[in-house]
Amino acid sequence: MRVITVIDNAGLSNYQKWAIFLCVMLGCADGINSLSMGYAIPSLAKHFGIAAAAFSIAIIVELIGQMVGLILLAPIADRVGRLALIRIGIIVFSVGAMATYFVPSLATLSICRFVAGVGIGAAVPNIFALAAEYAPTHRKSTVSAIVLLGITGGGMFTGLLATGIVSAYGGAMLMVLAGVVPLVILLLTWPFLPESVEFLASKGRDADVARIVARIDPTQHHDHYEGPLAVPGAPVAALFRQGRAGRTIVIWIMMFCGLFNSYYIFSWLPTFLTSGGAPENVALLAGSLSTLGGMIGGVGLGYLMDKTRIGIGITVIGPIVAIVALLLMVWNLSGPKNDAASLWLSVFLGLGVLGATSCAQVISTNAYPVAIRATGLGWASGVSRIGGLLAPAIGGALLAAHSSTSTLLLWSIIPIVGIALTLVFYRIRFGNISDTDEDHLAAEPTIDEVAV
Repeated sequence: MRVITVIDNAGLSNYQKWAIFLCVMLGCADGINSLSMGYAIPSLAKHFGIAAAAFSIAIIVELIGQMVGLILLAPIADRVGRLALIRIGIIVFSVGAMATYFVPSLATLSICRFVAGVGIGAAVPNIFALAAEYAPTHRKSTVSAIVLLGITGGGMFTGLLATGIVSAYGGAMLMVLAGVVPLVILLLTWPFLPESVEFLASKGRDADVARIVARIDPTQHHDHYEGPLAVPGAPVAALFRQGRAGRTIVIWIMMFCGLFNSYYIFSWLPTFLTSGGAPENVALLAGSLSTLGGMIGGVGLGYLMDKTRIGIGITVIGPIVAIVALLLMVWNLSGPKNDAASLWLSVFLGLGVLGATSCAQVISTNAYPVAIRATGLGWASGVSRIGGLLAPAIGGALLAAHSSTSTLLLWSIIPIVGIALTLVFYRIRFGNISDTDEDHLAAEPTIDEVAV
């Protein structure tokens, strides 16, 4: 019997829910570390006696570290398993965060953030992959969105933590906690988080597979379970073979636009609002509410992807909501300047922008078979970091050029339209069939030839 058949027939057993919950907790660990730097910068700037703007180098270096981890380390999991890379990644980024407390300069702090970035890049794609591999096919989009919700929730937790820690003990102490808390989460989950049962089956580890299958569905008693279909060739090259080239390129464009959207909007939204005349407290609150909207949008759209016949096509709702919210925000800032309207529009802006970005992550998680899933996720996420690098720089350049608030906000429509077009094209060209439906693919010559 195929392992994926057991998982699909079990629906979502308590054991599967437990494994997915542990992945969400590990996602929280990543979110705590990833977003801690932003909250610590004002305090660290005072500590080092330099301008806060100078810390952009540390942010850029961290993103480069993430690209290294995503492209070079995360794919190793396709050969050695998900657990090893998740654990190594969390340990590495935790050590990088805690070392910040002892650094004497911005240069050494940037090195620490590079190390942390490498760890984040190694761990995150494999957290998504592991959760998806314990989810039945008809729930994979929802589960992937929930894991992303865990990462965002970890970032919100860091914000709550920062309000008390930074004022009392400084930004360096916040960075220490951003390293310690993920390590605690890792240690608490260590004995309980299982390896991917599909990965174990692909390696012929029948005893381990039988033990996990018995917990997923006690009625199953087989001596051997077939794993996922093998993918010939090197993992990176396999992303472009057997009809996957078009799918891979579209996913890369989608992920690039998604992260560009997120970094452009959420790096500068409070600044854009204050330059448009909104009070500072309203602008800061708008930033938090946009994140909340993103959490709602990510899970909501992921759920609709699984539950509607339109599937992936339903995700275009995200960009449409974002564009409408942006246009209304521009109108409000140039006219009525209603603070309550700015806050509500920020929620819908986050729902649309982060919701669409979440959908891109979900699609990339489900687009590749188990044998190359970590490779596919790692490379797609690595390419997306290029968008993350460009967005703050472009926003800063527009601000330095004294662009109007309307211009600053309207520029963001371009990448939003970009992700909308790629989402629609993906649905039309590739439909809702993905490499996770391996029984179907086994009978087909290429993915691109599967009927929508």
